[in-house]
Amino acid sequence: MQKTTVLRGLLGGVLASALSLSATAAVTTEHERIDESQWRYRVTPYLWGAGLEGEVGKFSRRADVSKNFSDVLEGLDAGAMLAFEARRGRYGVLTDLLYVSLSESGRIPTPVGIEVDAQAKVKAATFMLAGQYRAIDNDHGYMDVVGGARYWGLQTDINVSLGNLFSVDGRDEESWIDPIVGIKGTYHLGERTYFTGWAMIGGFDVGSRFSSDLMGALGYKLTDRSALLLAYRRLAVDYTSSDFAFDAALQGPAMGWDYRF
Repeated sequence: MQKTTVLRGLLGGVLASALSLSATAAVTTEHERIDESQWRYRVTPYLWGAGLEGEVGKFSRRADVSKNFSDVLEGLDAGAMLAFEARRGRYGVLTDLLYVSLSESGRIPTPVGIEVDAQAKVKAATFMLAGQYRAIDNDHGYMDVVGGARYWGLQTDINVSLGNLFSVDGRDEESWIDPIVGIKGTYHLGERTYFTGWAMIGGFDVGSRFSSDLMGALGYKLTDRSALLLAYRRLAVDYTSSDFAFDAALQGPAMGWDYRF
Protein backbone atom coordinates (compact mmCIF):
# COMPACT_ATOMS: atom_id res chain seq x y z
CA MET A 1 0.00 0.00 0.00
CA GLN A 2 2.93 2.38 0.68
CA LYS A 3 4.23 1.96 -2.89
CA THR A 4 0.76 2.72 -4.20
CA THR A 5 0.57 5.90 -2.11
CA VAL A 6 3.98 7.06 -3.34
CA LEU A 7 2.93 6.71 -6.99
CA ARG A 8 -0.32 8.64 -6.77
CA GLY A 9 1.09 12.12 -7.31
CA LEU A 10 3.11 11.15 -10.39
CA LEU A 11 0.29 9.08 -11.87
CA GLY A 12 -2.25 11.87 -11.42
CA GLY A 13 0.00 14.45 -13.07
CA VAL A 14 0.85 12.37 -16.11
CA LEU A 15 -2.75 11.25 -16.66
CA ALA A 16 -3.84 14.87 -16.51
CA SER A 17 -1.19 15.75 -19.09
CA ALA A 18 -2.42 13.07 -21.47
CA LEU A 19 -6.05 14.06 -21.24
CA SER A 20 -5.29 17.77 -21.58
CA LEU A 21 -4.22 17.13 -25.17
CA SER A 22 -7.53 15.45 -25.95
CA ALA A 23 -9.63 17.32 -28.38
CA THR A 24 -11.87 17.24 -31.35
CA ALA A 25 -11.97 19.84 -34.13
CA ALA A 26 -14.26 19.21 -37.06
CA VAL A 27 -15.97 22.35 -38.34
CA THR A 28 -17.42 23.64 -41.58
CA THR A 29 -15.50 26.44 -43.26
CA GLU A 30 -18.25 27.92 -45.42
CA HIS A 31 -21.99 27.78 -45.97
CA GLU A 32 -23.02 25.01 -48.38
CA ARG A 33 -26.57 24.67 -49.58
CA ILE A 34 -28.03 21.16 -49.26
CA ASP A 35 -26.86 19.03 -52.18
CA GLU A 36 -28.36 15.55 -52.62
CA SER A 37 -26.37 14.78 -55.76
CA GLN A 38 -22.90 14.14 -54.28
CA TRP A 39 -20.85 13.53 -51.16
CA ARG A 40 -18.82 16.38 -49.70
CA TYR A 41 -15.76 15.75 -47.50
CA ARG A 42 -13.73 17.73 -45.02
CA VAL A 43 -10.43 16.95 -43.26
CA THR A 44 -9.07 19.06 -40.38
CA PRO A 45 -5.68 18.64 -38.70
CA TYR A 46 -5.53 20.79 -35.57
CA LEU A 47 -3.72 21.72 -32.37
CA TRP A 48 -5.35 22.50 -29.02
CA GLY A 49 -3.35 24.42 -26.42
CA ALA A 50 -5.36 23.12 -23.47
CA GLY A 51 -4.62 23.51 -19.79
CA LEU A 52 -6.30 21.47 -17.08
CA GLU A 53 -7.96 22.23 -13.74
CA GLY A 54 -9.64 19.62 -11.58
CA GLU A 55 -9.15 16.42 -9.61
CA VAL A 56 -7.54 13.09 -10.45
CA GLY A 57 -7.88 10.15 -8.08
CA LYS A 58 -6.60 6.62 -7.62
CA PHE A 59 -7.53 4.05 -4.99
CA SER A 60 -10.16 6.30 -3.34
CA ARG A 61 -7.77 9.24 -2.90
CA ARG A 62 -7.95 12.42 -4.96
CA ALA A 63 -5.52 15.22 -5.66
CA ASP A 64 -5.99 18.65 -7.21
CA VAL A 65 -4.24 19.01 -10.57
CA SER A 66 -3.36 22.25 -12.34
CA LYS A 67 -1.28 22.09 -15.52
CA ASN A 68 -0.93 24.74 -18.20
CA PHE A 69 -0.20 23.94 -21.84
CA SER A 70 3.56 24.50 -21.51
CA ASP A 71 3.66 21.79 -18.81
CA VAL A 72 1.89 19.37 -21.15
CA LEU A 73 4.05 20.23 -24.15
CA GLU A 74 7.27 19.67 -22.18
CA GLY A 75 6.55 15.95 -21.76
CA LEU A 76 5.14 15.24 -25.23
CA ASP A 77 6.80 12.34 -27.09
CA ALA A 78 4.37 12.01 -30.02
CA GLY A 79 0.92 13.19 -30.99
CA ALA A 80 -1.61 13.09 -33.82
CA MET A 81 -4.91 15.01 -34.08
CA LEU A 82 -7.21 14.69 -37.08
CA ALA A 83 -10.92 15.16 -37.79
CA PHE A 84 -12.94 14.06 -40.80
CA GLU A 85 -16.47 14.80 -41.99
CA ALA A 86 -18.57 13.38 -44.85
CA ARG A 87 -21.97 14.75 -45.82
CA ARG A 88 -24.58 14.21 -48.49
CA GLY A 89 -27.71 16.32 -48.44
CA ARG A 90 -28.96 16.80 -44.90
CA TYR A 91 -27.17 13.75 -43.48
CA GLY A 92 -23.53 13.29 -42.56
CA VAL A 93 -20.91 11.51 -40.44
CA LEU A 94 -18.41 13.23 -38.15
CA THR A 95 -15.27 11.54 -36.77
CA ASP A 96 -12.36 12.68 -34.64
CA LEU A 97 -9.17 10.79 -33.75
CA LEU A 98 -6.51 11.80 -31.26
CA TYR A 99 -3.42 9.95 -30.01
CA VAL A 100 -0.70 11.20 -27.66
CA SER A 101 2.31 9.62 -25.98
CA LEU A 102 3.73 11.45 -22.94
CA SER A 103 6.60 10.93 -20.52
CA GLU A 104 7.22 12.42 -17.09
CA SER A 105 10.03 11.80 -14.63
CA GLY A 106 11.22 13.11 -11.29
CA ARG A 107 12.08 12.29 -7.72
CA ILE A 108 9.28 11.75 -5.21
CA PRO A 109 9.44 11.35 -1.41
CA THR A 110 8.47 8.18 0.44
CA PRO A 111 6.85 7.95 3.90
CA VAL A 112 10.25 7.10 5.41
CA GLY A 113 11.83 10.30 4.12
CA ILE A 114 13.82 8.79 1.22
CA GLU A 115 13.40 10.16 -2.30
CA VAL A 116 13.14 7.66 -5.16
CA ASP A 117 13.36 8.05 -8.94
CA ALA A 118 10.08 7.74 -10.84
CA GLN A 119 9.32 7.59 -14.56
CA ALA A 120 5.87 7.41 -16.15
CA LYS A 121 4.81 6.78 -19.74
CA VAL A 122 1.25 7.47 -20.84
CA LYS A 123 -0.48 6.57 -24.10
CA ALA A 124 -3.89 8.16 -24.57
CA ALA A 125 -6.37 7.75 -27.42
CA THR A 126 -9.84 9.10 -28.06
CA PHE A 127 -12.16 8.52 -31.01
CA MET A 128 -15.54 10.08 -31.73
CA LEU A 129 -18.08 8.79 -34.24
CA ALA A 130 -21.31 10.74 -34.67
CA GLY A 131 -24.13 11.20 -37.12
CA GLN A 132 -25.40 14.66 -38.01
CA TYR A 133 -28.59 16.08 -39.51
CA ARG A 134 -28.87 19.57 -41.03
CA ALA A 135 -31.91 21.04 -39.32
CA ILE A 136 -31.53 24.67 -40.51
CA ASP A 137 -29.99 25.89 -43.77
CA ASN A 138 -30.30 29.41 -45.22
CA ASP A 139 -28.26 32.28 -46.68
CA HIS A 140 -26.91 33.28 -43.24
CA GLY A 141 -25.64 29.86 -42.18
CA TYR A 142 -26.79 26.50 -40.88
CA MET A 143 -27.29 24.34 -37.79
CA ASP A 144 -26.70 20.58 -37.46
CA VAL A 145 -28.06 18.22 -34.80
CA VAL A 146 -25.35 15.75 -33.70
CA GLY A 147 -25.53 12.40 -31.91
CA GLY A 148 -23.00 9.60 -31.39
CA ALA A 149 -20.36 8.23 -29.04
CA ARG A 150 -16.79 8.92 -27.91
CA TYR A 151 -14.27 6.30 -26.82
CA TRP A 152 -11.56 7.16 -24.26
CA GLY A 153 -8.55 4.91 -23.58
CA LEU A 154 -5.54 5.37 -21.28
CA GLN A 155 -2.49 3.18 -20.64
CA THR A 156 0.11 4.18 -18.04
CA ASP A 157 3.43 2.43 -17.34
CA ILE A 158 5.32 3.49 -14.20
CA ASN A 159 8.76 2.60 -12.87
CA VAL A 160 10.01 3.53 -9.37
CA SER A 161 13.59 2.78 -8.39
CA LEU A 162 16.26 3.53 -5.80
CA GLY A 163 19.60 3.07 -7.54
CA ASN A 164 20.46 -0.64 -7.73
CA LEU A 165 18.59 -1.47 -4.52
CA PHE A 166 15.14 -2.00 -6.02
CA SER A 167 12.98 -1.30 -9.05
CA VAL A 168 9.18 -1.56 -9.22
CA ASP A 169 7.12 -1.54 -12.43
CA GLY A 170 3.38 -1.06 -12.69
CA ARG A 171 0.71 -0.65 -15.40
CA ASP A 172 -2.73 0.92 -15.21
CA GLU A 173 -5.39 0.91 -17.97
CA GLU A 174 -8.74 2.70 -18.15
CA SER A 175 -11.28 2.99 -20.97
CA TRP A 176 -14.88 4.09 -21.35
CA ILE A 177 -17.45 5.15 -23.96
CA ASP A 178 -19.64 8.24 -23.64
CA PRO A 179 -22.84 8.77 -25.63
CA ILE A 180 -23.00 12.39 -26.86
CA VAL A 181 -25.70 14.71 -28.24
CA GLY A 182 -25.58 18.34 -29.27
CA ILE A 183 -25.70 20.98 -31.97
CA LYS A 184 -23.11 22.67 -34.18
CA GLY A 185 -23.44 25.46 -36.70
CA THR A 186 -22.00 28.38 -38.63
CA TYR A 187 -23.04 32.02 -39.07
CA HIS A 188 -21.43 34.01 -41.90
CA LEU A 189 -20.04 37.42 -41.02
CA GLY A 190 -18.74 38.31 -44.48
CA GLU A 191 -17.50 36.87 -47.74
CA ARG A 192 -14.45 35.25 -46.13
CA THR A 193 -15.16 35.38 -42.40
CA TYR A 194 -17.60 33.43 -40.26
CA PHE A 195 -18.32 32.30 -36.71
CA THR A 196 -18.71 28.60 -35.98
CA GLY A 197 -19.12 26.48 -32.87
CA TRP A 198 -20.81 23.65 -31.08
CA ALA A 199 -22.36 22.68 -27.75
CA MET A 200 -22.47 19.01 -26.74
CA ILE A 201 -23.25 17.04 -23.59
CA GLY A 202 -22.75 13.35 -22.85
CA GLY A 203 -21.97 10.59 -20.39
CA PHE A 204 -25.36 10.25 -18.67
CA ASP A 205 -23.90 7.60 -16.31
CA VAL A 206 -23.30 5.27 -19.25
CA GLY A 207 -19.56 5.96 -19.51
CA SER A 208 -18.75 9.03 -17.47
CA ARG A 209 -21.21 10.61 -15.08
CA PHE A 210 -21.43 13.71 -17.27
CA SER A 211 -19.41 15.50 -19.93
CA SER A 212 -19.76 18.79 -21.79
CA ASP A 213 -18.00 20.26 -24.82
CA LEU A 214 -18.29 23.95 -25.76
CA MET A 215 -16.38 25.55 -28.63
CA GLY A 216 -16.48 28.86 -30.48
CA ALA A 217 -14.24 29.77 -33.44
CA LEU A 218 -13.60 32.49 -35.99
CA GLY A 219 -12.88 31.21 -39.49
CA TYR A 220 -11.11 32.92 -42.37
CA LYS A 221 -11.33 31.44 -45.86
CA LEU A 222 -7.88 31.24 -47.45
CA THR A 223 -8.95 29.64 -50.76
CA ASP A 224 -12.10 28.12 -52.20
CA ARG A 225 -11.19 24.83 -50.49
CA SER A 226 -9.33 25.77 -47.30
CA ALA A 227 -9.71 27.98 -44.23
CA LEU A 228 -7.86 28.92 -41.04
CA LEU A 229 -9.68 28.43 -37.72
CA LEU A 230 -8.89 30.22 -34.44
CA ALA A 231 -10.95 28.84 -31.58
CA TYR A 232 -11.43 28.58 -27.84
CA ARG A 233 -12.72 25.38 -26.30
CA ARG A 234 -13.78 23.98 -22.93
CA LEU A 235 -14.16 20.22 -22.46
CA ALA A 236 -15.25 18.90 -19.05
CA VAL A 237 -15.73 15.30 -17.91
CA ASP A 238 -16.56 13.55 -14.64
CA TYR A 239 -15.56 9.87 -14.79
CA THR A 240 -15.32 7.45 -11.86
CA SER A 241 -14.64 3.71 -11.75
CA SER A 242 -13.91 1.38 -8.84
CA ASP A 243 -10.36 2.72 -8.33
CA PHE A 244 -9.96 5.68 -10.70
CA ALA A 245 -11.50 9.15 -10.91
CA PHE A 246 -11.10 12.04 -13.31
CA ASP A 247 -13.22 15.15 -12.69
CA ALA A 248 -11.75 18.10 -14.52
CA ALA A 249 -12.12 20.73 -17.23
CA LEU A 250 -9.76 21.17 -20.17
CA GLN A 251 -9.76 24.59 -21.79
CA GLY A 252 -7.64 26.78 -24.00
CA PRO A 253 -7.12 28.21 -27.50
CA ALA A 254 -7.04 26.00 -30.60
CA MET A 255 -5.91 26.39 -34.20
CA GLY A 256 -6.85 24.27 -37.20
CA TRP A 257 -6.53 24.08 -40.98
CA ASP A 258 -9.68 22.96 -42.76
CA TYR A 259 -9.63 21.45 -46.28
CA ARG A 260 -12.71 20.51 -48.30
CA PHE A 261 -12.99 18.26 -51.32
